[in-house]
Amino acid sequence: MDWNATSQTTGAGKTGTTLQQLPDPFRKAGKKSILLVSPFEEDSRFIRNCLPVDAPHLDTAGNYTQAAGLLQANSFTVVLSERDLPDGSWRDVLNAAELCRSAPLLIVASRHADERLWAEVLNLGGFDVLMKPFDFMETTRVLAMACRQWGSRSFGAASREHEPGW
Repeated sequence: MDWNATSQTTGAGKTGTTLQQLPDPFRKAGKKSILLVSPFEEDSRFIRNCLPVDAPHLDTAGNYTQAAGLLQANSFTVVLSERDLPDGSWRDVLNAAELCRSAPLLIVASRHADERLWAEVLNLGGFDVLMKPFDFMETTRVLAMACRQWGSRSFGAASREHEPGW
């Protein structure tokens, strides 16, 4: 949970600071579903452990074809896709996601993540890149940030830009 410091003036005219619990970005997003596209069973177990118990539902697809079918039939907040899939790549998943009415944000996972991949993902409209093997804190942070970004973006525009300050 995030905390926000706020100032309050009491009845005696004194100002004090209080802490306020901010909403969990996983719950705030509106849609509560994440799609993991990976042929690796261990990825599914790891991602489930990164999510709070009452957080988004996690759907899984082992390849691009399964992911495309799930994207057509369901609404997702975030798609986390392996860079290379048995029958395609993250680019195919991004193209399928962009056809959705409220397109989910795409995060790409790769053992070979570097600046070039990161720049390509961002330039083509993806949200971020996660290095494998996954780091618990980084994975949780990026998923939460994507849920927060999806929940706060304008649904009328197809903007994929990060909010100011990110």
